[in-house]
Amino acid sequence: MTTVRVRYMVNDLDPAVKFYTNQLGFRVRQKVSPNFAMLSLDNVDLVLSTPYGPGGAAKPMSDGRKPEAGGDWNRLIINVDDLTAEIARLNKANVHFRNDIATGPGGSEILLDDPSGNPIELFQPAAQAVPGDEESIRALMQRFVDAFNAGDIDAIMKNYMPDKSLVVFDVVPRREYHGADAYREDWKEMFSRFKGKPKIEMSDLGITVDGKVGFGYSFMHVTGTDAQGQPVDRTVRVTDGYRKIDGNWLIALEHISLPVNLMTGKAVLTSKP
Repeated sequence: MTTVRVRYMVNDLDPAVKFYTNQLGFRVRQKVSPNFAMLSLDNVDLVLSTPYGPGGAAKPMSDGRKPEAGGDWNRLIINVDDLTAEIARLNKANVHFRNDIATGPGGSEILLDDPSGNPIELFQPAAQAVPGDEESIRALMQRFVDAFNAGDIDAIMKNYMPDKSLVVFDVVPRREYHGADAYREDWKEMFSRFKGKPKIEMSDLGITVDGKVGFGYSFMHVTGTDAQGQPVDRTVRVTDGYRKIDGNWLIALEHISLPVNLMTGKAVLTSKP
């Protein structure tokens, strides 16, 4: 627990902001009309919230009570790194909670009562992507492409979780691989089906990052010559789940798929226009 703020519930955001800034000298740090504003005065942060809107502060309690403007709902806000762990710790001390975890755009929170019934809010901010995370994942995916085109299985596997936590669903029906060792064998088998080195091109890579996890999707166009001398030309859809471990992004979950023509029951190998 590091940051401590104060939250006041107000009926109307704009008049409240004007009052605290014009009459008491607060300055506006952030304002999201019509439900939320953060003001500051010296070392005090004041959060103003309305009892309506999408934020967790506006959600009803477990017993049905609804937040409203006034002293019974004004409280300290204490930031925490792990809200679930703090709740478990305080439950052991028989601390009374007013509600269950409420989640809004800014994060998750819960209200507890002090021995006199005064509310205190524990707040865990929503995880934010670190600048450069998306670029790091794009670089990861490019390293995968380069390693594939070089036929370097060791370099390919460096992009994946190196332990048994890795899960892969390959394009071959019902082929599931649990763990890096099993998936390495899949790559050996795949390359053995080709004469020479197959090539791959990646397109339409989309990435979303939230803290230390992320997911991505792309098309992979594979070409080459199979062991019987026949040309191979197929496009697969790839969905990846990423984890950030010790500052490095790795693929933790991969799902490779092909669309199916429902009239014929056969996979469509050239699905990308």
